[in-house]
Formats: sequence, C-alpha cells, structure tokens
Amino acid sequence: MNHYFLLCFVLISFCTIAQERDKSQTPLKDTPYQLKQQRQVSSRSYKVDATVVNENDPYYGRKEEFSRFFISGIVPADFPKYSSGTNVDDYNIEIKAYLKNNHTLLTDQYKEKYSN
Repeated sequence: MNHYFLLCFVLISFCTIAQERDKSQTPLKDTPYQLKQQRQVSSRSYKVDATVVNENDPYYGRKEEFSRFFISGIVPADFPKYSSGTNVDDYNIEIKAYLKNNHTLLTDQYKEKYSN
C-alpha cells in the first residue's frame, strides 16, 4: 500500500513541476520593443537607400516608381513634390492623398489600391 502512495506522490510532484516549468517559459507581457517590432511588421515601409537619395530631387529619388502609377507612364506636373527637410512619412501621406483624389489617372492595378 505504501508503494501506491509513493507512486502517486511522485507522479503528482512530477506533474506539478512540469506545469511550473511551462508557466515560467511563457513570455510575460509584450515589452515596448516587441510591440514596436510588431507594429513595424504590420505597416508598409518604403526602402530608400540614403546614399542614393538626393533631397533636392523633387520626387525624392522615386520618379521611376511614381511613373508606374499612371496610365501615361509620366508623373503629372501637379504631383506632390518633395521639399528638403520634409518628413518622408508626411510626403508619403501627401502622395497617397493625391493618388486617391486623382484615381482616374492611375493604372488599374493602382486604381484598386488607392480608390478607397
């Protein structure tokens, strides 16, 4: 009979230790660094090589990219131009607003993307 009690005690101890180990390995709340990483993964970012970009370029070195948006293949004269010292994120917001307001000039691929 003592052997059964001893066996039960060992099994219960083993299960308790295993549960405690699992609890200690689960991550706690997300740290600010982890939250920042998650946010960056979910947002779309533009990769711009800083060595190539000329801040005096009116399209911030992205004229070829912008020309693909339009049916004519040419960036319109009233398309937003980058001014030196402007935040790139603000410039991207300005571009998206322009594309949304002028969706009739866009190719079908970009019309779907920016017409909402």
